[in-house]
Amino acid sequence: MNPTNIVKWAVLAGVLIAAISALSAVGRLGAERSSLRNEVATEVEVAAGGSHTVTTPMLVVEFTESWLDEAQVAQQQRWQYVLIASEVNARMTSAVSTRYRGIFPARVANTRHDLRATFVAPAAWFSPWRDGAQRGLTAAYVAFGASSPRGLRDITGGVRAVTDADASAMPLAFAARVANEATLLSGVGDAQLIASLAPAALAALRAGPLRLDLGLTSSGGGRVNLVPLAQAISIEHTSDWSHLKYAGRLPADHALARRGSTARWQLDGLSEGLAATYDGNSIAALVAAVSQGGVQLAFIDPVDVYASLERAVKHGWLIVLVTLALVLLFESTRGLRLHPVQYGLVAFGLVLFFLLLLSLGEHVGFAAAYLVAATATCALCVAYLMALFRRVALGLSFAGYFAGVYLSLYVILRSEDFALLLGACLLLVGLAIAMWLTRRLHLIAEMLPPSAANGMSTDARRGDPSA
Repeated sequence: MNPTNIVKWAVLAGVLIAAISALSAVGRLGAERSSLRNEVATEVEVAAGGSHTVTTPMLVVEFTESWLDEAQVAQQQRWQYVLIASEVNARMTSAVSTRYRGIFPARVANTRHDLRATFVAPAAWFSPWRDGAQRGLTAAYVAFGASSPRGLRDITGGVRAVTDADASAMPLAFAARVANEATLLSGVGDAQLIASLAPAALAALRAGPLRLDLGLTSSGGGRVNLVPLAQAISIEHTSDWSHLKYAGRLPADHALARRGSTARWQLDGLSEGLAATYDGNSIAALVAAVSQGGVQLAFIDPVDVYASLERAVKHGWLIVLVTLALVLLFESTRGLRLHPVQYGLVAFGLVLFFLLLLSLGEHVGFAAAYLVAATATCALCVAYLMALFRRVALGLSFAGYFAGVYLSLYVILRSEDFALLLGACLLLVGLAIAMWLTRRLHLIAEMLPPSAANGMSTDARRGDPSA
């Protein structure tokens, strides 16, 4: 084997290893920038009010039963029950805005919750347990759990009897209560917002179904969670943000518009394992239902620069390897001798594409950054290779090759579900082209001493019908 060729192959292997190391450094830089972006997004989210978890409203009712014991001494006992709504209709409307801290964006969502709940108290609640006793409905209040009262505003509410449609709603005034107080609803959210019912509302609850209208606005980060605590619930969500990630209970219907999205849920309390009423012994089941989450919405960015860069870097080593192999192929077939430094400049020109993609993507977006970075890299490498080989046609061939490579990579990055299939097909096509180009290349003859190589070439010419 020719010692010169051994040295050249060793140097080319070193160039390839150095280029892959540089690619790894770009990937680590992208991960660091992504981590910094996430920290900024978290800080902005907390400053705006944080991500909110809100439950549908419940009704806490207090009864007092009085009686005379055998000694004719007055006795009294109090009970509290939690009544969940028999039906809830919820409408959520989200408006998403983007805030910036430096060059890093963070999404802030303002979501308006409009809920209508219907409560039906069991008739057994108003019947005394003991003969001769008297039971009275002494107090009741509306409550809903929240992850934090911070970021909640414009809380309004009113109740009225369902049978009295013409009556005006009795207004409710809500106040926050921390969850660590010893109350029946401790554990239903980190805080509860409560509003006491007026005596007229208590009388309406005893007479028949009671309707509650509740409205509130939550301001915070890019996540909203509504916990459906009702026997039957219908939820409709409308947003001006098209890219949402659903978790917990998935929507039954989801529609995307050019600017926005709409989703609908139809949920049944029986399927969620909810009872109609809870007392002090069974309230743990309600707390467990809250802890399992609910309808979870996350406003996401489908084209994340850092995630796309991470995927692109994984393909970078293959682009560098194939490009250097093509340069070596044309060098062998054209009878030229390129210096290893020239191979290194081509390789690091390709690595520069990924650095440009990262730096530009933070300012102008992924698509524009990709176009500029690919165009600059292609022009740089093609001009350099054209100067090395001194043939315009060969330079145009490399221009077509780079255009095909970067276009294919962009399609793969944008089609995440079909990335593996597209990559495998492109590798098959590339291998077929390489086989066709090297069908008459005698690399073994180049590695033999000159006398043996000349003899082998002569024998090859004698056996070749086209010679």
